[in-house]
Amino acid sequence: MKRALIVDAGNTTLSWRRWELDEPAGPVMRGRRDKAEEVVAAAVDGRAEAIVLIASAPELGVAIEAEAILARMRVVRPGKDLPVAMETEYRVAGQLGVDRLLGAYAAMKLVGAPVVTCSAGTCVTMEAVDKRGVLVGGAITPGLRAMMAGVKAAAPHLPVPEELPLAGLGGDVVGKTTEENLSVGIWLSLGAMLDRLAELGRYAVGMGAPVVMTGGDAAAAVRYCRAVTRIVPDLAMDGAARALEAWVEDEQL
Repeated sequence: MKRALIVDAGNTTLSWRRWELDEPAGPVMRGRRDKAEEVVAAAVDGRAEAIVLIASAPELGVAIEAEAILARMRVVRPGKDLPVAMETEYRVAGQLGVDRLLGAYAAMKLVGAPVVTCSAGTCVTMEAVDKRGVLVGGAITPGLRAMMAGVKAAAPHLPVPEELPLAGLGGDVVGKTTEENLSVGIWLSLGAMLDRLAELGRYAVGMGAPVVMTGGDAAAAVRYCRAVTRIVPDLAMDGAARALEAWVEDEQL
């Protein structure tokens, strides 16, 4: 395979990127989650040989596969059709989300092992990779939007906005209105969670391990945490690209 479209079908965003062997990665494109046909059209227009599908959201993955069948486009699933060269210590094979596996794999290739990865998305996740390059475990907790949805459900009288404004870190750290209280509380809770999970991951694999963060809320969340050493916005897609390169190289040997 020399040309593919890498697609990340997440819980809140749909992203894709052109991949071509021995060429720089294409720009990341983003679209609405109800527009699976746009992704398949991009693959066809780009003369891709396959769609490499990272389906964190199963229903969106099914929709993309259905559109791909209509367009006679091959779909490759990392961890299933596409090998990812990383061992794990998960007790139940297949439970680990492929986006988390790919993110850990990409981080290891980027900065070496040991390494800790954190993702700030619908959920906050952490993965810990030891010095052997083995993913030894991780953690999952609600992310920004899950926290906001929880507040809305449990306390519907509170004015939770659709988009939570960033909390100030200057003189007025505490909120002076209900909206500001929510902003301060949720953003700082997110930062504290990321720091604590990073610390947990480092405790498992080595306190000097770098922490690589990804996810849709990473660029904003990094303001409120101290442990992160590097942000890579689309780490799972980077992992898929690296797995593709390794797979093609092995096939050519």
